Amino acid sequence: MKNTENPSYPNNSVELYNMKDVFNSLVQSKILVLVMAAIFSTLISYYLISTQEKPKYRSSAVVEIGKYTNLEDEVQFFERRDDIQENMNSIFIQRLVNDNTKENFASLIKRFGNDLLIFETTAPSKQKSLKSINEMITYIVDSQAKISEEKQRKLINELDSEYFGYVNDLAKLKLEEDEIINIDLPSVDNKRNEELALFQQRIDRINEISLPSVENEMNAELASIKRQIKDINEIFFPSIDNEQNLEIATILRKIQYLSSEGNVFSDSLSKDVRTIFPVNNVNKKISDNTLFYIESLNDEQKIFELENLKESLEYVSVSKDIEKLKLQSQIEGLNELLDYIKVNSVGEKIKLQIAREELNNSITNIVALKKIDIERMNNSLKMIKLSENTLKKQMQDNEARKIFFMNPSNYISPSLKGKIITAEIRGISKPKLILISIILSFFLSIFLLVFITILRENI
Repeated sequence: MKNTENPSYPNNSVELYNMKDVFNSLVQSKILVLVMAAIFSTLISYYLISTQEKPKYRSSAVVEIGKYTNLEDEVQFFERRDDIQENMNSIFIQRLVNDNTKENFASLIKRFGNDLLIFETTAPSKQKSLKSINEMITYIVDSQAKISEEKQRKLINELDSEYFGYVNDLAKLKLEEDEIINIDLPSVDNKRNEELALFQQRIDRINEISLPSVENEMNAELASIKRQIKDINEIFFPSIDNEQNLEIATILRKIQYLSSEGNVFSDSLSKDVRTIFPVNNVNKKISDNTLFYIESLNDEQKIFELENLKESLEYVSVSKDIEKLKLQSQIEGLNELLDYIKVNSVGEKIKLQIAREELNNSITNIVALKKIDIERMNNSLKMIKLSENTLKKQMQDNEARKIFFMNPSNYISPSLKGKIITAEIRGISKPKLILISIILSFFLSIFLLVFITILRENI
């Protein structure tokens, strides 16, 4: 091999080798290369084959988690997927299958879609891998079967409770309906009828008793007053006239006897007395006792007595006139009393008529209130009927939902989607390992020979 020096870099000389010489050296050492390659191939192949892991088996399955339809007709899962995954991870991930061999397998749980879980297990053998995946499937099926039964029982209990609530509500409505029909309606009818009967009795009392009583009392009082007026006109006035005439006649006879000149005396009488009893008409006899008394008087005494008799005559006339005036005033008072009684009677009649009108209005109001009460209760009965029909429909719906929830098809249990897939997981095969070993050994041998040759040339 020849050494050359680069004139451009005198301080950094580099030895250049003729590649042809290196190749020739390798050709001359081909036996050595082959021997080295064989040795390296054997060592590397043994190492790779001895350190390669044993084959494993991976099983995978897709499982649909359980679900059901709730009372609101919504599809619900028995458990949340996150809870299922967390629970199963705590049980199955990196679990020892055999404590003696310490063989372990890896489990993997992944979510896929809305209701799918992917189970994967890796085990030393196909049987163990399948067993592990089946354990996982069995676990979720069994656990969710229990949850399904509990959910079904809970739903049925809720429906039963709801149904009994409807039954109680229906019984309450029936009681209200019976109370309205058997108690309230008859009570309102009886109450209003009693009020109507009471007001009608008052009206009948006014028509049959009060008004006739007022009329009869008025007629009786009027008849009594008229009778008093008649008695005054027919009895008291004539009686006063008769008494006046009698007393005047007696006095006039005495005067006529005492007076010696009747015409002179007649002129001294008052006009009223002369009108009542003319002197010429006095011809009755005087009693013996009076004649004896007169005859026993002297002339002066006769004159004095005559004056007294004149005054008595005037007094009788005036006093009787006064009594007549009193009677006349009494008649006027009675006439005024007649008018007052008539007016008062008319007022009493008007009061009674007003009271009767008010009672008639009250009867009208009671009839209207009775209609309103009956209409209100009939509306209440209609509302109760509607509520009963609604409850009955709800009860029918409850029964239908109960049948639906008791149907197993409402509860979708966890199920395997497709088949369990098991695949063998192997390392690199032995022929490939040997081939790789030979190639690596060949290149390694060449590298060593080149390295040794270069090293030897530099020494």
